[in-house]
Amino acid sequence: MTGANDHEANWSNHYLLANLEQRRGWLRSAIPAAVKARRPEIALGPELGSGGYGLVLEATQKQLNRRVAVKGIIGVTDEAQRLAELNHPHVVQVYDSFSQIFGQHHLQVVVMEYLPGATLNGRRERLSPEQSCAVGLAAAAGLNHAHQRLLHRDIKPANIMFAEDNTLKVGDFGLAKSYVGQAVHTDNVVGTQAYMAPEQITAGKLTPATDIYALGVVLYQLLTGRLPFGPKGNIARPETGTGDQPPAMGTVDDRIARVVLRTLARRPGDRYSSAAELALALAHAATDAYGPGWADKARTGLPLHLTDLPELIEILRPTGPNVIRTPRLNRSDTSRGSDPRALGAPLRGHEKPVHAVAFSPRGKILASAGADQRIQLWDLTAPVSPRPLGGPLQGHDGTVLSLAFSPSGSILASAGADRTVQLWRPTGPTALRLSGRQPLAHAGQVSSVAFSPNGRILASGSRDTAIRLWDVTDPTAPRPVGEPLLGHQGSVCSLAFSRSGRILASGGADQRIRLWDLTEPTNPQLIHDRLGNQFGQVDAVAFSRRRDTLAGASAGATRVGRATVTLWDVADPADPRSLSQPMRGRGRAGVNAMAFSPVAEILAAAAFDKVVRLWHTTNPAAPQPLGEPLRGHTDRVRSVAFGPQGDILASAGEDGTVRLWTRFTTTAPPRRG
Repeated sequence: MTGANDHEANWSNHYLLANLEQRRGWLRSAIPAAVKARRPEIALGPELGSGGYGLVLEATQKQLNRRVAVKGIIGVTDEAQRLAELNHPHVVQVYDSFSQIFGQHHLQVVVMEYLPGATLNGRRERLSPEQSCAVGLAAAAGLNHAHQRLLHRDIKPANIMFAEDNTLKVGDFGLAKSYVGQAVHTDNVVGTQAYMAPEQITAGKLTPATDIYALGVVLYQLLTGRLPFGPKGNIARPETGTGDQPPAMGTVDDRIARVVLRTLARRPGDRYSSAAELALALAHAATDAYGPGWADKARTGLPLHLTDLPELIEILRPTGPNVIRTPRLNRSDTSRGSDPRALGAPLRGHEKPVHAVAFSPRGKILASAGADQRIQLWDLTAPVSPRPLGGPLQGHDGTVLSLAFSPSGSILASAGADRTVQLWRPTGPTALRLSGRQPLAHAGQVSSVAFSPNGRILASGSRDTAIRLWDVTDPTAPRPVGEPLLGHQGSVCSLAFSRSGRILASGGADQRIRLWDLTEPTNPQLIHDRLGNQFGQVDAVAFSRRRDTLAGASAGATRVGRATVTLWDVADPADPRSLSQPMRGRGRAGVNAMAFSPVAEILAAAAFDKVVRLWHTTNPAAPQPLGEPLRGHTDRVRSVAFGPQGDILASAGEDGTVRLWTRFTTTAPPRRG
């Protein structure tokens, strides 16, 4: 069934109901008259649904022998034009539209695909958790496509429909607003209150996060059987100006609950930045909870069409990956004469070698820093043509060696050869300023900084052999947590937190990796100190975002001339298990930086031989190279970082440039056995 939107907030129904029957009566006579006059080849059938200003009829296009739905709407609307610009399997398809004037009344008629599978309203009580998550993936995929042009503004079960083959369709775009990347301002409140985001209830600025919130309400309802905030939604309390926190989700798997509850964050910036990001997080959580193959049509009965989100296909593949893909780009998106995976021209905002790059959590900002002692921010709203955001940030008196954004994006930490860690906070969309009164100090150069997943703890590692923990809950007054972590017999070169935040890994010049238990940050415990690398100092450590896998890399000892990357299973951090033979570079190609993709088991390694290598680690016992190395830098590569959706990789080098890469499309090595 195809719905007919009410065109006003549900709290205005006292006004709508006063004239509802009159409008329905007019539509029941006007639609047949308009169709007979303008589209006589259409034979109208029974009524499918109605709303405050619309009515939907089943129909047949006789010449095509095609069943369709004919929707009549009172007044002028550009819904048909908006929908005609969309083409996605999980969005209702429009075939035709026209308008007709009857006296003082204007009728818009839209001919769209017929959806006999009813709406989600009629199914939600009998869906399994796996089916509910599949609904979330399909709806997110449809929204991700729609958000290229518009915001829906009325996602709810009644507007999620099903085709004859059970394909989910996001429908009824009667309240949609054009969206071109900037927040949408509205003067009136429209939607369905129980599913409306706080900013929609207050007629604030609307973004894709507004629809993501509504989809989160739908998911919460499907999984728990109840609305998170009742029929009135999450309205701010007059005495505090804030709304409620959503209730716990009971027996729902914790991993899935975390995803859903994040969509219901009161602040739009705390939700997922895109429907694609939500889909990826939900796919990861559901795969962890229900196992590989959980989303197969044979298990859920719901076809998923995800070709425009290839990372999802990779995550959901029942038997492991065959292909790693990223979103398609136009030919003009890549710089001529460069590696075909290069995304635009190199970024040249530094006068000296660049040692560090970091993406903001939403992927809209890239920070870079290096030997010129400056931090440059880049606007990645259009990744093919990044532009500097304001002037360089200056605060260090030496080379900036490491950068890290807090998980909320509210703090940027920088570490340098001047023995300090600086904290920066945003003062506007294009500027940051130093946060604390005094920089955080070490007795030697600070080589690495890392935030815990909850953003409360910042770890810093230094040439003074110490690791320090800082409470940055109040970034204007950071304070040390406990005593320094000691144990390395040389410089601490790299730090990384596990995905749970419990474990901190540190790599050092003493060729050792140490694992620290930070369950109680005020009383950290050394768990393991026997992970080593006979080929040289450990210049980089990185945790997988999806598994309990730790990677360690060395630059290679001069006498051996071979750099290595080694993988360990640290599910039991007291007894780590080596997963593979060391992955070796070529010649003396030292590896001094690494990053795992957040959405796939891909590891990027930055090397001294001017290239970046990518590895499949889906089977960590036998990692395989992913395509040819990324070439473009003319000097050593010092840092790599993946964007939050895994579709962009940034690399920084001693040639003074930052380069962006995409299109990691290649056939994976065949599986054995």
